[in-house]
Amino acid sequence: MKLSHKGDYKVGRSKVYPPIEDYLDAQIKINSRDPVLVKEGKEQFDTYIKVCLQIKKNYPKIKKA
Repeated sequence: MKLSHKGDYKVGRSKVYPPIEDYLDAQIKINSRDPVLVKEGKEQFDTYIKVCLQIKKNYPKIKKA
């Protein structure tokens, strides 16, 4: 999905960001003390962060003049 920079970038980004529940699920797994869940949670967290950073790169803030 390509966003237009005509509107508020926050609104546009919010349409493509992964659900916050994915982030929270990763944190719960990381803190579970279960080695299998911890590993899964860290992978899930890393993926979440990579996706968010890519969205920020693809749809940067537009400075108003």
